[in-house]
Amino acid sequence: MLKRILMMAAVVAVAGAASATAQQAAQQPTPAPAPAAKATAKAPSAKTKAAAPAKMKWSADQIKDVQTALQKGNFYSGPINGVWGATTRAALKKYQEANKLPATGRLTQELYEKLKSGSSM
Repeated sequence: MLKRILMMAAVVAVAGAASATAQQAAQQPTPAPAPAAKATAKAPSAKTKAAAPAKMKWSADQIKDVQTALQKGNFYSGPINGVWGATTRAALKKYQEANKLPATGRLTQELYEKLKSGSSM
């Protein structure tokens, strides 16, 4: 009987030690994975959207140029203030429609150069 008790105590002690070791391991932070090799660029799939073109940052002087050109073409009647607002955007849209361009109301470098040069008005 004493042997049995000692055997049971040994089994319980071993099981308890194993449980404590498992708990300690669970509490240890896992090491970070090794850095991955450089990713290779993938060609966009048909499902991925094309990246939107970057928005240009127009200076107040450039916006004044656009407002002046649109005013000369009778597309804009607001103040020449160098502020890109709803009135300027609407005038640019009218200009685009009149010149059979996509009416986005967004200024591109090409459109800016056209307006500044006075062509297509």
